[in-house]
Amino acid sequence: MSVIKISEAASIAIHSTVLLALNPERMRSTKEIAAILGVSEAHLAKVMQMLVKANFVNSIRGPKGGFILKKSPEEIKLSDIYVLIDGQNIPKTCGFHAKLCEDVCVIDKLTASLTNEFNKILEKTSITDIIKKFN
Repeated sequence: MSVIKISEAASIAIHSTVLLALNPERMRSTKEIAAILGVSEAHLAKVMQMLVKANFVNSIRGPKGGFILKKSPEEIKLSDIYVLIDGQNIPKTCGFHAKLCEDVCVIDKLTASLTNEFNKILEKTSITDIIKKFN
């Protein structure tokens, strides 16, 4: 059973966006972001290109290039990034097929409730809300 699942790619996307929002005028390279986050440059590059295609981030090529936020941090909700990378988080059944649960599963309502609450938190939390914690 997995109520809340955040892939490594989604986590990289969220952390990268927060990092860029902390200093929005500063261009950051793939190498720099990967070093700060402790992730593979190759994986980061794939994730960043998804953020570029979704118009969250601008990419500038060249020796002085890198990434910078395209949208303001207030405009970017965690749900936007999560859905871009991991897709819609749909409540799932518990997946345990016990005879006890033939008519009504013991925990389906709980897993659905937790997933819905998680989705609501992602929808109402902006990147600005996250960076406030760093100030």
